[in-house]
This record gives sequence, C-alpha cells and structure tokens, in this order.
Amino acid sequence: MAGAQFRRFSRAPLREPTADSFDGGFNFCRGIYTQVRSMRSGMGWGTDYPDADINFSIRLSELTKTRVSRRPDGEPNHFTVRLTDDNLFNCAYLHMEDMGSAQFTEQEVPDMGHVFSSHIDLVDPSHARVAGCLFHQHLCQTQLWQRT
Repeated sequence: MAGAQFRRFSRAPLREPTADSFDGGFNFCRGIYTQVRSMRSGMGWGTDYPDADINFSIRLSELTKTRVSRRPDGEPNHFTVRLTDDNLFNCAYLHMEDMGSAQFTEQEVPDMGHVFSSHIDLVDPSHARVAGCLFHQHLCQTQLWQRT
C-alpha cells in the first residue's frame, strides 16, 4: 500500500478521511507528502503528529465558538490527507509541517482549475488580489494575479 511510505515517519497511524468523515464541524487536516531530506528539528509532515492536531482542535473549541468535529470517543476528528486525495477539498484547514523536507510530484501540485477557499478582490479589470491560507508554520499568503 502507498500509505506505508508515509507511515514510516510517524509513530501514529494515518487517519485518512472518506467523504462521510466531514460532518460540518471543524476538522484539522494535515497534508502528507514524501520526505526527501532530513530537518534538524523535525520529522517531515509527521512532526508533532498527532498531538499538535488534537491540541489545536481542542484549544480552538475552548477559545472560540467553533464547533469541532469529534469522534464517538470525544477525540477531535483530525485527518491526514494526501495532496492527491479528493477529500483535500473538504478540508477548510490544511496544515503542512516541515515543508523544507518535501518533494512534490506533478500530481500533488494543486490544479488551479479547482475552487479553493480564499478571498478575492478585483483590483482592476486585469488584476485580482487573492488571499488564502495554507498553514505551513502558520503563515498566510496574499498574491496579486494578473490576467494574461
């Protein structure tokens, strides 16, 4: 199974979602990728997995009014998502860790023909300012796109 190449970097098993996994509550989704180099203080995508995923979800539910999706045992419903998985588009939040160790295939690079959650402001007929978040070390990005 292809998951074995990802599992070796983490002490916990992958938690891969299905379409039925998403119930309208917040889900912490962790993007998984192939690690091609070591990071001094990290373990690739599996750094702090699953502890950080669980802790973030619990704190979010405690400090905001956000409804966090939970499993029957009460643990937050967090997932590991391959960048080629269609369920990626069900994730309102995608966390990527230790991106400096990643190598992406052509299949993993997002197809910009898909719809992503973001904020788009039309600057003028030829320019749009697009703001969205891919949480890699908790940074968001804003870009100015020009029509060609």
